[in-house]
Amino acid sequence: MSAKEIDIVKPYLKEVQDFFFIKQKDEVIAMPWHLENELANIQFSLYIKKAGVKMGTIIRNELIPDHELALSVIITNEVPVIPIGIDIALQYLRRQEIKIMTDLKGWALLTYQQLPLGWIKILPNRINNYYPKDWRIFNK
Repeated sequence: MSAKEIDIVKPYLKEVQDFFFIKQKDEVIAMPWHLENELANIQFSLYIKKAGVKMGTIIRNELIPDHELALSVIITNEVPVIPIGIDIALQYLRRQEIKIMTDLKGWALLTYQQLPLGWIKILPNRINNYYPKDWRIFNK
């Protein structure tokens, strides 16, 4: 990854210096430095299906954060967090439109009872729900 791309993902990590980054297609993956040699050794002999934490995709100098990052322990406390109640949490998990009163703009992490649920993007006229489509709740 280029230095510019690394600067884009840095604000999302607690300890940036503890990670190196891999770019697979458009996705950015964070791997701990202490596993670099092990990853190389395993990769030499085996096909690796999954390793590291998927950070997201960089599009137009912005990280579109992945749900995996939202649920990880490597995310920084500096990321804007919006605590919500059960009703909004269920709307979010159903991938429905949600309304939240906030002055924040841009990416924010929704939490319910201090547990991360996932990402939203707060725009001037609406809130985009980034909960994974395949994970949504269908029942009422």
